[in-house]
Amino acid sequence: MTKSVNKTALFFTLDTFVGARVSLIKDVIAAGYPTVESARPHIMEWIVTKVSGVTLETKGTGRVVFVGKDTSSARTLLADINHNLMGTTRRKVQSSKKKTPIKVSKGVIEAIQAAMVGLTKAEASEAVKQALEGLSFE
Repeated sequence: MTKSVNKTALFFTLDTFVGARVSLIKDVIAAGYPTVESARPHIMEWIVTKVSGVTLETKGTGRVVFVGKDTSSARTLLADINHNLMGTTRRKVQSSKKKTPIKVSKGVIEAIQAAMVGLTKAEASEAVKQALEGLSFE
């Protein structure tokens, strides 16, 4: 049995989602919360009304935290709302810093490759480990 797909309905839903995200940001700012940080305690207050078994506690430092047997869904919801307000996603941002390649002479690389011929991956790894033990990196 094959389910039919409705691309038009999907596109409408996606357009609604994108529009809702922009609307969420504008409405939060219009409500008097110019930053995510300023809205956080009140967003958390709203979340505890939606997630059962979770309450709020204000620490001595003034920081508001979720309390309960399992606060993971409340924390996930808070993170999702924060991501929407900041216009980001859960995906980790890749580092923009490129690693600088280490300059090693071609002869050294060829000598290492020649020494590794016929070794298994485990044997080659052990050989490298042994070779590095005697070196000083100061």
